[in-house]
Amino acid sequence: MLDLAQLVERVAPILVFLVAITLVAEICDLAGLFDVAAHYAARLARGHVVVLWLLVVVLAVASTTVLSLDTTAVLLTPV
Repeated sequence: MLDLAQLVERVAPILVFLVAITLVAEICDLAGLFDVAAHYAARLARGHVVVLWLLVVVLAVASTTVLSLDTTAVLLTPV
């Protein structure tokens, strides 16, 4: 069995990462980045749901390529 110190040592980096990415997402939200991206994507899609979905997929792929899947999940959740 793992003792508490080993458990904290193992889990702490993951929790720090999640908190840091959540802070980045919150700062982006406060700056209006997600609102601008959503309005731009909606205007570009011109009412076509499939096009809007494809734009979100492209954004997710680009974000995952540069960052990571976990980061993409946290960043795109507000969108």
